[in-house]
Amino acid sequence: AVYDLKKADKNWLHFVAGNRKKGIFEDEVTKLQKYDIIIGKIANDATNRVITAYLNNAYGEVGSRSADRTAISLLLPNKLSNQFCFKTQDSVSCLEFVEAVEVQV
Repeated sequence: AVYDLKKADKNWLHFVAGNRKKGIFEDEVTKLQKYDIIIGKIANDATNRVITAYLNNAYGEVGSRSADRTAISLLLPNKLSNQFCFKTQDSVSCLEFVEAVEVQV
């Protein structure tokens, strides 16, 4: 089963926050545990500062409407790429190697 968090919205923010800090948004995290693959906007080093500030109540109480809106607006959700989380061996076994490309840095 696949779950697609189509955009960086409140549900996405709460899911990411709940995976980063135990004891908050447990319902969001639990709700998606049954899925083999979760697709959503990337939460990486570029988003870490905003998410950390959000978790530390810098934008208001975590989960409040104003804190959610501020964090999401600062993340520039339209510019975030998608990431795929393959949570089960069944989902990974569906992948097929196509090619490897060497990147010069």
